[in-house]
Amino acid sequence: MKFSAAALIWTLVFKLNFKSLNAQSLSYEPPSPISCSPTRNCPKEYPCCSQFWTCGTGPVCITGCNPKNSFNNFSCLRGPAFMPENFTKRRQNRMKTKKDEVFAGENDNKTHGKSDTKYGKYFSKMNSYDELKNVERINNNKYGKVSASKYIPGKSVDELDSVYIYSDDDQLKEYFELKALCKRNRQELEMLTEKKDDKLNNNKTFYFNNLLVKHKDWDNFAKSSDKIINSYAGDHMKIDDQEIIPWTEYLIASGKHKAEEQWDNVGFTYSGNIKKVFDGKQNSDGYLYLAMPKRSAGSLLTTTRSMLYGKVGVKLKTGQGRGVITTFVLFSNVHDEIDFEFLGGDLFHAQTNYYYQGELIHTRMIKAYTESNIHDTWHNYEMDWNEDRIHWILDGRIVRTLQKVDTWDPVAKIYKYPQTPMKLHVSIWPGGSETNSPGTIDWAGGLVDWDGAQDMVKKGEFDCKISYISIEPYFNQKMANHQKETNSEPNQQHRRMGYVFEEVDNENKYLEKNVKLTNEEVMYLKSMKNTGNSPN
Repeated sequence: MKFSAAALIWTLVFKLNFKSLNAQSLSYEPPSPISCSPTRNCPKEYPCCSQFWTCGTGPVCITGCNPKNSFNNFSCLRGPAFMPENFTKRRQNRMKTKKDEVFAGENDNKTHGKSDTKYGKYFSKMNSYDELKNVERINNNKYGKVSASKYIPGKSVDELDSVYIYSDDDQLKEYFELKALCKRNRQELEMLTEKKDDKLNNNKTFYFNNLLVKHKDWDNFAKSSDKIINSYAGDHMKIDDQEIIPWTEYLIASGKHKAEEQWDNVGFTYSGNIKKVFDGKQNSDGYLYLAMPKRSAGSLLTTTRSMLYGKVGVKLKTGQGRGVITTFVLFSNVHDEIDFEFLGGDLFHAQTNYYYQGELIHTRMIKAYTESNIHDTWHNYEMDWNEDRIHWILDGRIVRTLQKVDTWDPVAKIYKYPQTPMKLHVSIWPGGSETNSPGTIDWAGGLVDWDGAQDMVKKGEFDCKISYISIEPYFNQKMANHQKETNSEPNQQHRRMGYVFEEVDNENKYLEKNVKLTNEEVMYLKSMKNTGNSPN
C-alpha cells in the first residue's frame, strides 16, 4: 500500500518505538501484524487503526488513531483542541481596589441589606479584605437598578464602579453575565477580563530557546543538558507552560488526575532524538535540533491539540542530503493533509501539497523557489487554512492558494478539501530508506547515503533545526454551535474542549459536517493494552 508523506513518517516512528517498547514488555501491537484499510476495519482485540494502516492498542488509540477504519467510532480517544482567545474570552489586567466597595456574598457574616430585586439579599458592604476570597466582578449595566442607599446614600448599584459576588454562585454568575474573575490579594486584585472592543491576538508562539529539559532520572527541569533528549529513554521537555513528552506516554495514566494534568499541560509529543542548541553566535536565540542518526527513523514533533482552521508557522532550517526529507505538515486522523516538504537534495525549493482523506493524487504538488539555501538559511513557512481556501506562505509571500470551490468532485458530490481537525507535525525522516517503496525513494531523490553524506561524515547524523513554532486557531462554526448549545451552562462552556466525529450518515460521516466540539470528561488509558472501547 502506498502512503502520503505523513503516513510514511508514522510508519517509521511506530516500528522503531514498537521495537524499543517490546524489549520492555510494553507491546501495543499484535504478535503478527494485522492490517486495516479503507475497506477493512480493525478487529475488536486490536481495535485502533494507526495512520499507516496497522491495528494496535494503547498509544495507537490516542496519537493518530484513524476512527474511520478502527473497530468502531469509540475505539480512538478524544484529544484536546486549540481554542482561540476570543472563544475563552479572558484577558489579564491589574487594578487597585478600595476597601469601601459594595460586595455580594450570601455567606458573608457582615450585615445584609434588602433591595428591590430578587438578588438583593446578596449585597453587603465590606470594610476589609479579610473575608474576600473567591469573588467575581460583574458589569453593572446588565441589570436593573438595585438600591444600595443603606451603604452609599443616593446611589444604586448600577451607578457604582464595581460589584462583586462569590464565584461559586452559578445562578448569580449567569444572571449578571460576569465579565471578570478577581482573586483575593490584600493589596491588589488580579483580574482576567473580557474586552469585546479589543482585537484579541490568538497567536501562540513557542520559542525553543526557552526550552527546559528533564531526563527520566532527574527530579526537576533544567535549562540545558549535555545529553541527547531521547523519547525512547522517557525524557521530557518544557516550553513555556507546556510539556513535551514521548508519544507513547500521552494519556496513558494511572489515574484521572494525572490524565487531566497531561491534557492541560502537555502541548507536544515527540519521537526520536532532540537537542536544544545554542550556536555560540552573539545575540543567538538558540533552537531545537531534530536528529536522524544512522539508519534511524528520524525525529518527529507533534502537537497534542488539533485545530479546525487556523494559521500555523515555523522558522526552520531543513536537513540536507540525498533521500533526507524534512516536513512541516497539518495532518488529521482521517488523513486530510496540508504540507510543506523539503528534499535534502534540492535545497532551493519547498514542495507544497494537500491530500483529501488519504487519496494519493501526487499530481497536485507545486514547488516554490526559496531564493536561498534552505539548509543554511532560516526561512519562515506558514499555512493559512480556513473553510474557503488555503494559503502556503514562504517568508511572508503567498506562494500558492487553493480554493475550496476548485476541489468539487461531481461524482461523489462533495468537496475533496481538507476539512477535519488537524495536528501540526515537524519532522526529519529517511524518504530514501531501503525499506520504502521504489516510488517514494525516487521522489526523495534516491537512497540515503548513510556512510558518505556530508553530515554523516562530519557529525554522524542528519538534522533539521526549529527556531519557533506559531499556532493561531480560528473561531469556527463548531465553536459557535457549542456556545449556543451550552448557553445555560456557563461554568462548562469552555472546559477541556475536543473534537469528535458524529456518525450522521454512512457514506460521508468523516466530513466537516460530522465534526462536533465537546467538553466531555478526559478519557485516558491505564496501560498499553487498553483502548477507547475498554479504557480502564
